[in-house]
Amino acid sequence: MRNLPRGGSVSAASEDSGTCGDDATYTLDSDGVLTVSGTGAIDDGAFADNTDIVAVVIEDGITAIGEATFYGCESLTTVTIPDSVTSIGEGAFAYCGLTTVTIPAGVTTIGVGAFLLCQNLTAI
Repeated sequence: MRNLPRGGSVSAASEDSGTCGDDATYTLDSDGVLTVSGTGAIDDGAFADNTDIVAVVIEDGITAIGEATFYGCESLTTVTIPDSVTSIGEGAFAYCGLTTVTIPAGVTTIGVGAFLLCQNLTAI
């Protein structure tokens, strides 16, 4: 069962899309690649426990990844975080399948447990 953020929809091509913040939108393609675009923050818990997501591409303009945004996304192995992101919330990627993460130099805040129990994470 899909866990869609507010405003989400499922099209005939198995692509999800909708809003995930005041000025942020997303698309999840049939290959499990989630692309977040727009400006501002991604909502807290927006994609929690979504096992359809295998990769995340956050586009320039997004400034914050909310608390527990990707919590429990066990299939999530890669994430691209742009230089515009300055904050990663508590538990943002907790219990994910991430293997490596590159955190841009502009990130000034990383919440407690942001990468908690990411057992496959070998490099930050």
